Amino acid sequence: MSEPTLLQQLLPVGTLLLGAGIASVGRRNESRRKAAELLVEIDRKVWTKGGESDWLDLQVYLGQLEVALRSAGVPQRLVDDLSRAAVAHWHAAEHSGDPDVGLYIRGDEDDRLRSSKGRVLDWLDRPWKLYRRWQAFRSVPRVAARTARTARST
Repeated sequence: MSEPTLLQQLLPVGTLLLGAGIASVGRRNESRRKAAELLVEIDRKVWTKGGESDWLDLQVYLGQLEVALRSAGVPQRLVDDLSRAAVAHWHAAEHSGDPDVGLYIRGDEDDRLRSSKGRVLDWLDRPWKLYRRWQAFRSVPRVAARTARTARST
């Protein structure tokens, strides 16, 4: 019997690494899809106000959303911006007193939430769209990023 060549020795290792890489890409695609499906609920959650447990439900939802987005590879900066926008939207929603009108928003919190959600969706889009990902990351306001770092450090 002849001695195995270097290529024959490395072939099983290469096959193992290739399989692990393909499986990782498949899991990342699945987690991106799950995170996007969970993100759809954000509009309903921020407009649900009036019940005893609505604030707690929003907090639980935002925690689940953060885990899903982070496992999908969304940067913490974008996740924090989305959470802050959702909380600000929820606080800005007020009852009009008219049952036909329901809740309304003071200020531009609805636009802030929409733009933050759009940045996260741009990131969750196809991973090879690097320019759109970079644009989404860079468009998060710097003040918001500094505030999040300061809040975490205290």
